[in-house]
Amino acid sequence: MKSRSKMLLVAIVVIAGFAALLSYVNARPTFKQYPQPHPLCSVNADVTLANGAVINSSGTMSMEITGESSPDEIVPSQTLKATSFNSVGDHPELGHVVWMLDDSRTAEPTVISGTADGELYPASCDIVFYVKATASNFGDDVTFYSTTPVRMRSTDLMSFNPHNNEAYQLVEPVDFTNDLASGEVSFTVVNLTSILN
Repeated sequence: MKSRSKMLLVAIVVIAGFAALLSYVNARPTFKQYPQPHPLCSVNADVTLANGAVINSSGTMSMEITGESSPDEIVPSQTLKATSFNSVGDHPELGHVVWMLDDSRTAEPTVISGTADGELYPASCDIVFYVKATASNFGDDVTFYSTTPVRMRSTDLMSFNPHNNEAYQLVEPVDFTNDLASGEVSFTVVNLTSILN
């Protein structure tokens, strides 16, 4: 009799625990995740140098998801990295300028984050990557490197896969050098406005 009572008590505890767990799971919000980005998005940028020169550039960029969102996060977020970047423009003094992803150096992850109530949009995103550049008037054997990562930020994204005329702004000026060992500054990008599609 006692054994049967104990078994009944154990069964009740197990059922109650399962019911509580089920209730907790059902009560949790449904967490949304950002989709894998399209292979390529177009980039149109106005690059402003410290001397006031503006280089209108256009090209493409691709990104990939590098980490899954945690289901315990209230704010949906996703980590990504730039996998390609190529943009070209022309300038009277520099000549034909080509901006490229410098994948020989690793920047911190790009992060896109949604709202506190679990919605994907509006979202904020920092795209972070190292850049290298060539300028035809300096010769084919001269490459300029960003001394710090380029950080482009958007705080009001309404689309991501693909972007639909979303604007990104350079967060802080970036120096470029043709000698990473010395770090001697060749030129500085003080402003960068990019439209991604």
